[in-house]
Amino acid sequence: MSSPPQHASTRRQRCSILSLLITFSLFIEIIIVVVIVVVITIIIIVVVVVVVVVVVIAIIIIIVVVFVIIVIIVVVVVVVVITIFVVIVIFAFFFLIFVVASFIVVNDVIVDVMIIVVVIIIIVAVAVALIVTGIACGKSTVTAELEKRGIPVVDCDKLSRKVVEPGHAVFDKIVKKHGEDILLPDKSGLDRQKLGDIVFKDAEKRRELTAMVGPAIFMEITKALLYNFAVGTSLVVIDAPTLYETEHLLYLVSEVIVVAASQETQVKRIKERDGLTEEQAMDRIKAQMPVEEKVKRADIVIRNDDSLESFQKQANEVIEQIEAKYKYSLFVLWSLPGIALIASIIVGAQFLRR
Repeated sequence: MSSPPQHASTRRQRCSILSLLITFSLFIEIIIVVVIVVVITIIIIVVVVVVVVVVVIAIIIIIVVVFVIIVIIVVVVVVVVITIFVVIVIFAFFFLIFVVASFIVVNDVIVDVMIIVVVIIIIVAVAVALIVTGIACGKSTVTAELEKRGIPVVDCDKLSRKVVEPGHAVFDKIVKKHGEDILLPDKSGLDRQKLGDIVFKDAEKRRELTAMVGPAIFMEITKALLYNFAVGTSLVVIDAPTLYETEHLLYLVSEVIVVAASQETQVKRIKERDGLTEEQAMDRIKAQMPVEEKVKRADIVIRNDDSLESFQKQANEVIEQIEAKYKYSLFVLWSLPGIALIASIIVGAQFLRR
């Protein structure tokens, strides 16, 4: 009769053990859930922190980039404005000179003043080479090659024709001096052959003509040099057959190139080219300084008595020599673009230092 209480006790023990097991399993599950929640929370926090850091870094980078872009834009605008201002000021100065030079009465005093101006402003910026020749020595071949290579050539023969066109003061002076007989039949300009026959036979009249024409030609040369200075040209060649007769240009030159030919060659070419007699050809040759005298004063001499191929070879060698010596001169920094560039850099540097 005692067995039922024993069975009840055993069942209670089993229930207690089962309760413990359930409690323990619940406890483990709670711990697992807590661990999972903590891990997930940590992961979320880490992700949020990383995202925030990335966003902050991105924002900082964007701010820095925007700032740099703004600074660059401001600097560029400042440089452009300063450059435009400098260009306008200097071009206004040149334009004023051109206008004044076009309306003033040209005389020796003004020419001397212009020499000083050109020497001060241009000689440090533009290397000037001069081609000096006797009549019919072949300078046109040399100047054509120079122009083909992109080297500016100031042709004094063309300028001499320009300053004696109707409407110029020099034209009026010549007509007043020699009368209307030296005009073309239709009065449209000077009869250059008649005028040549007069002045090439009379040294005094030739000097008078040179005194009238020379200053005007020099003023045109000055304009051409100022223009080339303004656009940043480092080398200009002046084709001046009578350099040594006038002497004004000697103050400006870096190199004197003489294209020379014998007197016999000159006479032959003048007769063929201009249809003149031998006497007329000789009058024109004698009106200029002897070629050999020019050769003695030259820095470079090109002889033109042999074949055209030999002459062209000499000319090309000389052109390459002066081109290599002067074309990329650092003195171009004194030109208009150079001054504008330097001014922009200085102002830009001062702006950045602030």
